[in-house]
Amino acid sequence: MELHSVPFPWVCADKNLNIMASNDRFSEEFFNDRREIKLLGLKDLCPGYDPAKLKQICRIAGHIYMVSTAKEKDCYNVFFDRIIQDSADIAIGLIFIDNLTDCLENVEEKRRGVIKVILENKINDYFQADGGVVRSFESDKYLIILTSAILDKCRLNKFSLLENVKQIDCGEGFSITLSIGLGINGKTLKESLEYAKTAIELSLSRGGDQAVVKDGEAYEYYGGKTSSVKGNSRVRARAKAYALTDLISECSNILVMGHKNGDFDSLGACVGICKIARTFGKAYNIVWGNVSSSVSPLYDRLAEDKNYKDCFIKPEDAEGYVKNKTLLVIVDCHVAAYSENPQLIEKVKKFVVFDHHRKVPEAISGFVLSYLEPRASSASELICEMFKYMSRNFRLTSLEAEAMLAGIMLDTKQFTVKTSVQTFEAASFLKKQGADTIKVKLMFKETVKTYLDRIEAIRNCKIINENMAITVCSDSCENPLLTAATTADELLKISDIEASFVLAKVGDYINISMRSLGNINTSRIAEKLGGGGHFETAAAQLQTTDVNEALDKLKEKIDEYLKEE
Repeated sequence: MELHSVPFPWVCADKNLNIMASNDRFSEEFFNDRREIKLLGLKDLCPGYDPAKLKQICRIAGHIYMVSTAKEKDCYNVFFDRIIQDSADIAIGLIFIDNLTDCLENVEEKRRGVIKVILENKINDYFQADGGVVRSFESDKYLIILTSAILDKCRLNKFSLLENVKQIDCGEGFSITLSIGLGINGKTLKESLEYAKTAIELSLSRGGDQAVVKDGEAYEYYGGKTSSVKGNSRVRARAKAYALTDLISECSNILVMGHKNGDFDSLGACVGICKIARTFGKAYNIVWGNVSSSVSPLYDRLAEDKNYKDCFIKPEDAEGYVKNKTLLVIVDCHVAAYSENPQLIEKVKKFVVFDHHRKVPEAISGFVLSYLEPRASSASELICEMFKYMSRNFRLTSLEAEAMLAGIMLDTKQFTVKTSVQTFEAASFLKKQGADTIKVKLMFKETVKTYLDRIEAIRNCKIINENMAITVCSDSCENPLLTAATTADELLKISDIEASFVLAKVGDYINISMRSLGNINTSRIAEKLGGGGHFETAAAQLQTTDVNEALDKLKEKIDEYLKEE
């Protein structure tokens, strides 16, 4: 056969490995100008090349080739077969089944094997139809390898596998959901795998039922059409409680910090951590900045209580309380910029994060312990779940129980949204610990001015896209954050309204409170604006004081979200 016509790169080299002849495929693959070819030897092109080996793998210009050598009397015929185009052309992925155990428990034993087979076939068919590789490494976990072309096809159909697996009949009220994490454009395949691990962790911490693609430093989100994957396992809570116990036992003192402009949930969670610290005989302080009128009913009661009257410290003073073995506990927040004092995180040697919001890429890293659970209604519920594993003699004061119950009631809108079995169990536990529901209800009372501010904002609302309400709070609002939040809740009571957006000027930024009845994912809209939250409840802060600019940006991101859907 005439070697010039072989369908892959070929060269003929002399005994000194100088190139004497080559075909067009060789010049197309490695050179822009054929005149450059004879200026190089094989060692220049492929430094690791060994003519004594019949077959060898070589890296040339960042690509991987199978190099085959056929020795003639006075020369070498060398053939190049590109076996992997580039690590950037390969996507590495992980698939975790979110709730297989819970779903199988709901069906007859004889059908469980059938469901597993149907599920595995759906996963295999989806990725293998175009040549992808799927391998199971645990009963509910898979490794996938895709070309960039297959990944693009998945992007185009918005990872329809997520919806396909929900069609498997597991009984009324139960649907199998998946978490998918994919990494691409890493410098090596190993780096793409690390991207995939980061992506799957992000998918799981955002509630599951979604695919996350990490492309270099950028993230893409698909799915996420259910608020969160419910489960009844206490394993995570117990593991986190034991780990926190060990950390508290080793520390000298504890600093507890929530997010800026803290609310009842942030304060309630801080109180729960302080109670744990006091049970272990550790000194504790709560880092707290602005005391808004919405949180003052609880803050003022705590400031007069013997266990808390001296524990509140200003964010700017917090670094003076840091010692060699200080443990910082961050609650109801997992982004450093949103915390009361971001510099404090860098100052301490060890810190812990407890939050119930969907994880965002800007999440704090470097923690010794993290418990991010979007399934939970509130940070107060998360802390409450761990109490039972702390001590048999664990006992809250009535004020502490009321503080945490207020946090749960705030984030569930009086137990109407984002509630689970664990939410009511936590509320029951707090009631047994002495929480007075009447006193908690009184904490939510508001002034006449705040009430009228909300009425005005509702009266000025506009309907967009036929099912969304949007409005702006007056600049004269007595409590803009509270007014925005309560107005967003009230707007959902309007017929045919499925989502609400309320803007309020707060200092040098504009806050946007977002609410949904479940068909619109407000979290994804908030994330496009640099914020976050949950499926039904989210918020974002825009660094501007121009309301019209903020409105235009919000409407732009809403349109982007609707197009993606």
